[in-house]
Amino acid sequence: MVRQKKCKVCFEKFTPRYSSLQCTCFNHLCVIEWNKKVQQKKSDKVKKEKLLGLQPLKYWIGLAQIACNTYIRVRDKGKQCISCDKTKYTVHAGHCFPTSTSPSIRFNENNIHNQCDECNIHLHGNGANYIIRLEKRIGKEAIEELLRLKEIPVHYTIQDLKELTMYFKEKTKALK
Repeated sequence: MVRQKKCKVCFEKFTPRYSSLQCTCFNHLCVIEWNKKVQQKKSDKVKKEKLLGLQPLKYWIGLAQIACNTYIRVRDKGKQCISCDKTKYTVHAGHCFPTSTSPSIRFNENNIHNQCDECNIHLHGNGANYIIRLEKRIGKEAIEELLRLKEIPVHYTIQDLKELTMYFKEKTKALK
């Protein structure tokens, strides 16, 4: 049995029909008023962030990742896919060690190389072939260094990410 709740707008008791998370009674005016309040809160938060120039850390990680991936695509332009040796393919910047499990080497240039969409998306990175060909491209010592760096915990700050973004943009500009 579902317990009665108090409407967040008119304060009348009601029994939720759709979900235990239901906040308002079934009066359409209450529903409309509640939605206005929710939208206003969201709008106020966005305005405050814009006013203060605040963006979540995830936003800055995304910007740095875009700049990094763009640099890798320019750097490796014309090279074969690191995993399967295709020469004509949709270019992705594939990570040998995924960013989810290895955030400390997310932006390490030795960890990222051009990869075809088949290997990067459909084969989830095609890791076995990637590591074999990566050793030929950068050497065993560089892979050992990546493995060592992979274990170091990292906590990026917004300033770190801004600097990384600028670093990769400058490197990309220099290559073009």
